[in-house]
Amino acid sequence: MTGKRPAGSAANRVTVAEARALLGVTDDAVAKQVDGVWLITWAKRPVSLNSERRGDGRSAQIARAHLTLEWKNQFAAAARKAQIPRFDRVDVTVRCSMRRGRLQDPGNCYPSAKAAIDGLVAAGVIDDDTGTHLSSILFEAPTRGDDSFSLEVRDRP
Repeated sequence: MTGKRPAGSAANRVTVAEARALLGVTDDAVAKQVDGVWLITWAKRPVSLNSERRGDGRSAQIARAHLTLEWKNQFAAAARKAQIPRFDRVDVTVRCSMRRGRLQDPGNCYPSAKAAIDGLVAAGVIDDDTGTHLSSILFEAPTRGDDSFSLEVRDRP
């Protein structure tokens, strides 16, 4: 052997995130304004309430916490980057599409929605996610398409 490690050894492996970065692929959430409404979309399958309920024990709690933080940070970063202004009160519509598998029932993406709305709070779009600042959340039925999750944020004067 010449000192090189076999092709499949751990030392030669690159994480998926590293490979995507090397290829210039980004999976960041993006925000844009369309007809006076802010749309924040992340091309990722939403976390389902059913999958959260399946986890049990400390390792599942840690995994949930990491996922929640990832979703929150993605939506906060997108809101900041797009410079979404601060609103006193908003209505939020939740939309998701799924590439494969059985379509979720409309409220099943709640964990992703909650984390994404927490991202709006972290970005300063709204002061808090209580009823004082978040007047409604509408969950639309998921559709078939590429995996994605969107929040539509509408000012409610």
